[in-house]
Amino acid sequence: MPLSRRSLLGGSALVGAALSTGVDVWRAAPAFAGEKTLDPVRFGPASLTSEQSVMDVAVSGTTAYLAGDTYGEVTPGPLRPTAQVAALDIVTRRLLWREEIKPDWASYESVHVVGNLLYAMARRPRGAWFAYDLTTRGIVMEGDLGGYGQFNGVDGRVFSWVHWTNDISELPTAVGGSTSTVYDNVPRGWYNNPMFNFTRSGRSTWGMRGTDLALFPLPRAA
Repeated sequence: MPLSRRSLLGGSALVGAALSTGVDVWRAAPAFAGEKTLDPVRFGPASLTSEQSVMDVAVSGTTAYLAGDTYGEVTPGPLRPTAQVAALDIVTRRLLWREEIKPDWASYESVHVVGNLLYAMARRPRGAWFAYDLTTRGIVMEGDLGGYGQFNGVDGRVFSWVHWTNDISELPTAVGGSTSTVYDNVPRGWYNNPMFNFTRSGRSTWGMRGTDLALFPLPRAA
């Protein structure tokens, strides 16, 4: 399928200017009358665990789902045997549950929620994924993507874009469905994980194709 391209070469000055502005994440006091501030919710000893980093967060309704990584930024190895997924009520800030869903997973990479299904992608083991039913609290689908990257979705559809195989795939949203490859071996242009940037219609996504910014149509299966 042909792709629309727009070169990014020569755009570093604009990127540099944007990065130099800085962003305030937490404010010490309200910036204007009536504004409320929030205290950070930490994936640390006061709340969930002191032995994991947060790799991704997916929010659905009033619940945030946090994906853990047993490897710290500067640790020589894992700090605990198994990574966890935790559910947090963002209104009450109460921990709802945390679970070692896959005993052999040391690191999650990406999570995404559609309806009552939580999709999780692994960094360790690389490329494994599962869909977890948040009602029955059990895995209902799983597979292997061949690499890790990002989960994202639009209009009830779920997509993955991963390194190593460099594929864009659509995952099933009904039990018994199969994963389909939308684009195979896209020339790698991402420094970090690939990222979806869906158009307003949800029929395409912007992304990198080598050093070009490209528009990837996302046709629905016939």
